[in-house]
Amino acid sequence: MINGFGYKFVAVLWLSSMSLIAQAVTCDEASPNLEQDGDLYFDIVGAGSLTAKQSNRIKKLINLIDGRWQGSGSKSYCVENKLKVFSYKLEAEVEKHSDGKIIFKVNSLENQTKSMRDETFRFLGSGNQYHITKLTENSLGLYIKYRRPNADRKATVFIEEIVEINGDKKSLSFNITQYLNGYFSEQFTRSFSR
Repeated sequence: MINGFGYKFVAVLWLSSMSLIAQAVTCDEASPNLEQDGDLYFDIVGAGSLTAKQSNRIKKLINLIDGRWQGSGSKSYCVENKLKVFSYKLEAEVEKHSDGKIIFKVNSLENQTKSMRDETFRFLGSGNQYHITKLTENSLGLYIKYRRPNADRKATVFIEEIVEINGDKKSLSFNITQYLNGYFSEQFTRSFSR
């Protein structure tokens, strides 16, 4: 997909990644949807089909952000009620598919350990499970809820992921905040430019 990491340090990217870290949630923070929905929060309702207007707006947004990007990001999570933050250098490629699916392919180099990781994120398209919470010319807000077996497979955990995508021809931010049983688990923030 993308070969090598450029090591040029761009002040604008550094400042934008610092502002994203400042927006991180706090340990034990409840999901905004848990606070809003109460007990109904734990009900999993399938996502509806996209309307023609939504499909057209999403296509326009994808056309803005399609292509290759470079940037930085962070992963925040709680350990013993203390927020830990790790920063990354990133390269990404955004692809669009004919069914409306948005695919983010991200290569990350963790700054502290120098470990590399490849990730692929898929949103919308056929078989979509994401609910749209915001859709404008330059932004898309989504969420998904699901249950996953815990480590010993004797029970399940309830997971909610809130996704925010903001972009234009020159800049892109892509954030995922994950809640476990209704409370903050981890947050990934990514900021790119061309």
